[in-house]
This record gives sequence, C-alpha cells and structure tokens, in this order.
Amino acid sequence: MVFTCAVFMELVSGAYSVDILQPNKRRIKNVDDMNFIPLKNRFLEGMQKLLVVDNFDSFTYNLIHLVEMIGVDFEVRRNSNLGQLDLDLFSHLIIGPGPGLPSESGDLMKLLDSWPISKPILGVCLGMQAMLQREGGELQNLSPVFHGAQSDVFQRKIGVGIFKELPQSFKVGRYHSWGFSAKAVPNSYQTIVTDAEDLVMAVKHTGLDWYGVQFHPESIMTEHGLKLLTAFVQTKSQ
Repeated sequence: MVFTCAVFMELVSGAYSVDILQPNKRRIKNVDDMNFIPLKNRFLEGMQKLLVVDNFDSFTYNLIHLVEMIGVDFEVRRNSNLGQLDLDLFSHLIIGPGPGLPSESGDLMKLLDSWPISKPILGVCLGMQAMLQREGGELQNLSPVFHGAQSDVFQRKIGVGIFKELPQSFKVGRYHSWGFSAKAVPNSYQTIVTDAEDLVMAVKHTGLDWYGVQFHPESIMTEHGLKLLTAFVQTKSQ
C-alpha cells in the first residue's frame, strides 16, 4: 500500500501535547505560551461550525486537539460518512491527512465539488493533494519519501492570507510519499511555500480562501502550527 501521509503517533505542534491513544483523556501539558487565549473567549464574526474530515488517520486526533484549544465549535466526519451533510451548518472546512490517494478517500472529492466556494478550506497533506488534483494538478511519487522528516521551508510570497504572521522561513514536519513540484500546481492556485528543492509545501487559491499545506501543522516538528490554524478559523466567509 502506498501512503501519502504515514500514520505516526507523536506530539502536537509547539509546546502542546495530547495522548492520541486515549482521545477521551486529552490533556495539555508543558504549556509555554501562557498568553494564548482560546477564541471562544473572543468575538468570531461569521464563524459557525468547523467541519473536520477524518481520512482514517490518527493524526486527525492531533488536529482536533488544536481545534479544541482554539475553542471553536466543530464536527468530525470520516470520509465514508459525508453523504448526508447539511453544508449550511458549516462555515469552515479542514480536510485532514490520510493514507492512499485522494481518489481512494471515500466521498472526499464529492465533498470538494459541493463545498460552497465562499467558505474557507484548509487541506492538510492528503487534503492539499485532493484540492490540487481536483483542479488538474499532477501528483508525483517522491524519492526519497518524507516519513517523519523535518524540513526548512520558505515563503515564496510574503504576507498572503493565513501565512502573513509566519516568518519567511520555518521548520515543518512531513509525512508523505507523494507531492507536487511548483510547475505542477494548477493555474487556479498560487504556490506560497516550498522546500529547498522547490517541492510545494503550501498553496492558496487565486480567488478564494482555500488553502493547502503539504506539511502537518499539528506535528511537534512544525513551528507555528497553532498560529496557522488560528489564522484559518479567523478567516471570514466571503
């Protein structure tokens, strides 16, 4: 079996960790950023409910933990259980990582086809691959693969959307064996972040608040993951 995002048990981004083997007993520990205030204590204009798609990957628990920390209302659905969703209930969508290819991921591509273009999306790893493939992007099988690797990445366009508060270069955690070169990105998306070999690490749709990241923002190897997710949920529907 080919894995785009290998299933690894690890800690979540930055100074926060979660026991994903016991998701009902999640706990925050080693919290260094005592200035972080959950958004539930702030006014979030236009925020309804966040839909999180679980592509049968344990990393989804880590993403959910960060969402819980941010404090927004959310619902998790596996990609095999997307058929009866009332999309009017949701204002934001996170497509989580997962094994295999986008075409093998249940009803994920159908959800992308029906998701309102005015509502923000963040695709993580497999999620980004699905978004780009839907627009004609060509995935390539990588050699070497990046399973549990940390890389330096670089913003090629500074100050764009949810990336505007991030530094020009930062470190990320990667778990993928497929990816996109910059030239393989469809014209409807712009490349925002790449690695040193020009493999695409983050994109934004040219006209919509649809974002994709090839790296894992929830990984302890990724810097600024919580900041990135917080910026995403603060994005207003158009």
